[in-house]
Amino acid sequence: MLEKRFPVQLQQSASMAEGFKLFASTPSLGPFLAYQFIIDINYSTITNYSEREFVVALDPAHLTAYQNALLAPRGYHRSISFFNMTEHQQTYFDDLWERELQLIDCQNLFCEISKYARIAFPEI
Repeated sequence: MLEKRFPVQLQQSASMAEGFKLFASTPSLGPFLAYQFIIDINYSTITNYSEREFVVALDPAHLTAYQNALLAPRGYHRSISFFNMTEHQQTYFDDLWERELQLIDCQNLFCEISKYARIAFPEI
């Protein structure tokens, strides 16, 4: 990564999707870790991507949470639920304090719902 001037390439990338592709092209980094890394890097001063343009939902827990909590049909793309929740969050939540939900927040919400649902409703 250092030989390929990875930090410079990240700074020159125009979007979170490009940054994600850069991480995902690194040997031994799969899509899940690549997305986590690009989110973490975005909290630094290296990048300043919008957190509302790109999301990766590869963890099977997200699909389970979406299907069980919102009864989505199988085959429905998971990221659509994150975009929907982000766009309509004021409808779903009364008060979000001073920070609006971003796509990564919605991804995390569905993951946590799935964890609790597996314990509370193991038959589902």
